[in-house]
Amino acid sequence: MFQPKKREDHAGDGDDTGDLTLDFAWIVFMGVQMGFTEKEISRMYLSKWDELFDQFKKYHNFKMQRGLFKAQKVASLLDL
Repeated sequence: MFQPKKREDHAGDGDDTGDLTLDFAWIVFMGVQMGFTEKEISRMYLSKWDELFDQFKKYHNFKMQRGLFKAQKVASLLDL
């Protein structure tokens, strides 16, 4: 049979259940805090920015808790 003209999840349906607004000022602000320029942030895909932000959060929490990296001692190659 023929496909319907509009998909079930079409944007124009008007029955939005979640808030999908993005705060671009916050995205740029946090990108600058991570060390990127505004131009670099504007050229990034949101998924790449999100992955970098997840790593930045881990690093920031690590730095604030003054944690140390644990050096793992390997006795032999068989232990790997």
